[in-house]
Amino acid sequence: MDKTLKTIEGYNQCANAFAEEFMDLGVFTEYVQEFSDLLREGASILDLGCGPGNIGRFLMSQNKAYKILGLDLSAEMLQLAEKHVPGGRFVSADLRYLSLQDKFDAIVASFCIIHLEKSDAFHLLKKTFQLLNDGGYLYLSFMSGGKPGFERASFSQEEIYFNYFSPRRILKYLKRLGYRIITKHYHAYQRTTNQIIQDVVIIACR
Repeated sequence: MDKTLKTIEGYNQCANAFAEEFMDLGVFTEYVQEFSDLLREGASILDLGCGPGNIGRFLMSQNKAYKILGLDLSAEMLQLAEKHVPGGRFVSADLRYLSLQDKFDAIVASFCIIHLEKSDAFHLLKKTFQLLNDGGYLYLSFMSGGKPGFERASFSQEEIYFNYFSPRRILKYLKRLGYRIITKHYHAYQRTTNQIIQDVVIIACR
């Protein structure tokens, strides 16, 4: 079965467990706040791989009249997002074949490229640049330090495909696209005795 479709099946089964674990943004709260502080009131925001609407809910709590469009391929996640972010609009979409006519003031790509093959992930990053208005902002997060493959996550009994990326390569690619890097954050944690995983957050401006 296609890696992405198998992953989406897994998310459909664990959507509620995922929401329980990640609706509170935890350590990422300050990074999303930093991103929100850059945005004007009424900004249009595209949330790629929106999941249960955890970031969308936080952004709406800023009371800046954001207009949020969330995309996800998991029907269960979209239902949760609609519940958690009643002011947003949520649509089923495969990020590998993203095709939108509108442009946005900001794009959130929070841990969505980690479920894509590298070629699809870099294609999606290129699309973010094309979909942003001049002066628009990108919030990107991903993981580094592991090996791509199917894993059982803390929130899932089903195996989900995870991919890992070099921060240096991502930063280089973003700059080549034309992004200006605003800030970058690294959060490392030990998964096993021999494996250190790093969560990476990058905020960039078109």
